[in-house]
Amino acid sequence: MDFALSPAEQEIAALSRQLAAGVLAEQADAVDGGQFPLAGLRAVADAGLMGAKLPARFGGKDASNLAFCHVIHELAKVCASTAVTVSVTNMVADMIFKFGTPAQHERWLGPIARGGFPAAAMTRTSAQSASTTRTSMRIPASMS
Repeated sequence: MDFALSPAEQEIAALSRQLAAGVLAEQADAVDGGQFPLAGLRAVADAGLMGAKLPARFGGKDASNLAFCHVIHELAKVCASTAVTVSVTNMVADMIFKFGTPAQHERWLGPIARGGFPAAAMTRTSAQSASTTRTSMRIPASMS
């Protein structure tokens, strides 16, 4: 496999690097202190990277898998929690795109790509987050 980036992939990697060096770096200390990374997630969504692999008609960048790896790599260098949120959100968007109906595409993909649903839910019994434990998070109104 050729891992050389095409010009379009280079643009996506550069955009990700720029976002990481800018708004993600600016909010890093606050995020590490427990603040929700709203500014970074909004910037990622505004850049079309919350649904990076989606076609442009849904607000994505039509990124290849290789370009998407660079998105996550660049974001994670500065803010791992933002990178994980972007990764999981893209995974959900990708599954809806691949396996959803046209009606589901219209209903969900645009809002996801615009940053309307940044979320990740994971469970692990050793972390006391199994299904018997109730945990909730309210997404700020500005994200919905």
